[in-house]
Amino acid sequence: EVVITLKVSNQKGFEFLVDDKGKQNTSKIGLKGKALDYEGLFQTTRQLKDRYPEVFKLQLAPEKDVSFNEVVKTMDRVRKQGKDDRKVAFVDPKTGQRIETDLMFPNVTFSNVVGE
Repeated sequence: EVVITLKVSNQKGFEFLVDDKGKQNTSKIGLKGKALDYEGLFQTTRQLKDRYPEVFKLQLAPEKDVSFNEVVKTMDRVRKQGKDDRKVAFVDPKTGQRIETDLMFPNVTFSNVVGE
């Protein structure tokens, strides 16, 4: 199984951590000036989706310095491609049929949220 985690920090930017059956990979998207680079996030997310078209789950790990609005904007950028973007194609393992979708990672869970 492939596990994709996205760390978000207003000090460091975005960092994807991919665990592909025990093999670890990272992709970093630094800040754009002093702000989070949402366009860079979108482009890197599309590249990951091309590499893992059958994965729809993403674990989100925002740091304490990330606002609720930034979390929502991050989730919006990783969930779905734009209406003019190309679709992602994969073969459904259950039916064997080819499927095209504009969804990237719509199933977002939080990997580091614990009640205080």
